[in-house]
Amino acid sequence: MKRKVLLATLICILVLTGCNKGKIEQVDVVPNVEPNNTIPSPVTEVSEDTKFEEQKEELGDIYQPDFSSEEGIRDYLVGEWVYDLYYRGDVICTMNIDEDLNVDLSFENSYSDEPKGDYKGKITFDSVFENPENAPDVISLKLFDTEEPGGDFFFLHRTVYDGKRVMSWFLASNGNTVFDVADPMDGFRSVAEEIIFEKETGEESKEKPRENDEFYAVYWGTGADEKSIWLDDVWWTPPEEEGDFAQEYPRSMTQYETDIPESVLYNIVPDQSFEILGEEIMEGAVYFVQTNEEGDIIYLIDAERKMFMEDSYINPEAEGIIYNVIENDVEEIKPYLEAGMAILLTGETAIIEDEECYLVILGTHNEESFVRELYYAINIYTLQVYRLDILNDIWEAVTMG
Repeated sequence: MKRKVLLATLICILVLTGCNKGKIEQVDVVPNVEPNNTIPSPVTEVSEDTKFEEQKEELGDIYQPDFSSEEGIRDYLVGEWVYDLYYRGDVICTMNIDEDLNVDLSFENSYSDEPKGDYKGKITFDSVFENPENAPDVISLKLFDTEEPGGDFFFLHRTVYDGKRVMSWFLASNGNTVFDVADPMDGFRSVAEEIIFEKETGEESKEKPRENDEFYAVYWGTGADEKSIWLDDVWWTPPEEEGDFAQEYPRSMTQYETDIPESVLYNIVPDQSFEILGEEIMEGAVYFVQTNEEGDIIYLIDAERKMFMEDSYINPEAEGIIYNVIENDVEEIKPYLEAGMAILLTGETAIIEDEECYLVILGTHNEESFVRELYYAINIYTLQVYRLDILNDIWEAVTMG
């Protein structure tokens, strides 16, 4: 009899255990130690590459920076970073940072002799806040054996694109820095508002293009086929009115935010490739983007330029003058209009012969966008019309009448 009771009890235990499988009950555990007292466990030094591989297993292919502590910032900084600012004088800087935050800088500058050469230094951390509980937000770079200044910089992780990680530095103090570029035209040295570094990591985002949508995004580079571009969608904050000097951080540091700092490769519809890639799109700049149902870009414009166009206003009288002149007084334009081209007025202007002229764009409408083909401008006071020579980037007066 005792055996039967014991067997029945055992079966009940097994049944109850099976019913609770997969459920995790929250149990209040009272520790045996005082708060903040912990038993240290053995610590093994782990390299940044090892940490990245461990995080790849947990979070995917993208390394998640931890800027909440000095250790996290240090881990992020270690490695070889390249700063290549082609439009500020072909300045190329290779920066190597080791685990002790020692720095090797190697500059090339085909535009000027300043700065040029190799430097050694060290990074320390600082903060704009006095509260010691806050994580550092300033990188201080001290150079050795040179009178060249290092500099103090705010820093941000920007994005990951095409197997590269992007980090930006922003000037956090007055004075010169080692990244200053000598400008022979203006005769002074200046530093870029945003110093953009890239590090090869092999990271690739699994985010997909946004389809049939419109949004703001930051441009980071062109695809290998030179027909696509890397974009990271963001929330863009339009610049405030001039005279607002209350910002704690540089404007370029706070103009946009993103919850997923990962870039996606977007294709461009063929009839917009020249229009978009022909513009001087800038790395790190914000653009307004429209995509079709396949997720291909059908329209792209600089965010601030878009805002300016929306704020621009052509009064009805001036608009009437423009249409009348363009449609009736310019012989070379008439065949385009007869062939079905349309006129687009955006409110944009150009300075031609020291006079402000309104842009007049000729193009065609399709199902998805207005295809811009020819650019003209008109001075509404002299009624002179100009044609843009795109290849030479000059405005030429056209024959009137």
